Amino acid sequence: MGPTNSTLAFSGGNIDDLEVTSESIYPVEGTIGTEILIPGTGFGIKKGKVVIESESLGKKLTLKLPKDGWTDMLIKGTISKALPPGVYDVTVLPKGPLPIVYRGSFSMKRPEIELISKPEGKYDDIVTVKGKYFGASGWTVQMHYIDKKNAKKQWPCEVTNSKWDEATGESEAEFRVPCNLSKYPHDLTIANKVGFYVEERALTITEKVTCPPGESGSGPRNDYGW
Repeated sequence: MGPTNSTLAFSGGNIDDLEVTSESIYPVEGTIGTEILIPGTGFGIKKGKVVIESESLGKKLTLKLPKDGWTDMLIKGTISKALPPGVYDVTVLPKGPLPIVYRGSFSMKRPEIELISKPEGKYDDIVTVKGKYFGASGWTVQMHYIDKKNAKKQWPCEVTNSKWDEATGESEAEFRVPCNLSKYPHDLTIANKVGFYVEERALTITEKVTCPPGESGSGPRNDYGW
């Protein structure tokens, strides 16, 4: 059994080979594009690998390490692909010493919505949505609508500006309200390859505006399998 602290358990390593600080994984949760830092000593100067894995989910990936991503005292790498939401082990595989496993040390998170700047709007208005874990790229803002067959569909919105803090997961997006939406409260979705979050009755359309020439307006689109 390797070193332990009050929140995490480690296995596979010898405490004489690797001294792990109390904050061994940072951050402890994230999404696609999150950079993970692993401080310590004794990792060696030859680049090894860092694997994120969940046996219960049957999923794993290897962190993408930059050229300076592996030193004797610090490892840093980026989550470059989607994993299902859940809790994952992080395994450090140095060249030489035994693997060091950080049990249940990282959580993959789906997007979250915390605040929408206004409760009402119409075509061409700019609305700001704040939350967490949107990711660096590859995510969408979608408004829901009911089609003529009374089926619920998603309508992609144009994102005009966005911010994302890869350390904290704090996210912000400005989007343009689409044309041709009917006058009633619409649900709003933030979606990426990890998952999605739906804020029900998020934005009430105050005026239905027909799409101008050259703008397609509504059109169901779903790239995420839900």
